[in-house]
This record gives sequence, structure tokens and C-alpha cells, in this order.
Amino acid sequence: MHDRTAIGQLDQADLEQLLGLDPKVLLGRIVLLNRQPRYHNCLDAIKLVVGIGELRARRSNRAGRSSDAGTAASGNS
Repeated sequence: MHDRTAIGQLDQADLEQLLGLDPKVLLGRIVLLNRQPRYHNCLDAIKLVVGIGELRARRSNRAGRSSDAGTAASGNS
């Protein structure tokens, strides 16, 4: 499970932005955010990359289950 403390350090807007980024640029963007005065170089970039990856996977799984439920409910399985 991801480190809630690491994720919890992010402003909600920053978290949403990071969730939408291509994984190839995620670490670099976290490093840039970490240099901002609001974070004071206190972010653990590696924990954030892992946590964001896990959060994306969980959201993706939830979305998949929702669409499966909708398909089953409509009889189109």
C-alpha cells in the first residue's frame, strides 16, 4: 500500500496533476515541485512515485469494476 504520509503532503491540485502525467515524466515533475517554497525540499520523491503508481492502479481497478458491473447489469456480458 502507498505511503499515505507522502501522498498527504501534496496539495490536492498537485496530486491531481501528478496523477494525470505520463509515468516517464512523473519523477522529474515531483523533483520540480519539491523545489517549490511550499514543499521546502521535504517530499520523498521515490515514495511519491510508488504511491502515485499504486493510487493509479487502484483507481483503474475501480473503474474497471464499475464498467464490468454496468455491463453485467445491462445483460451485455
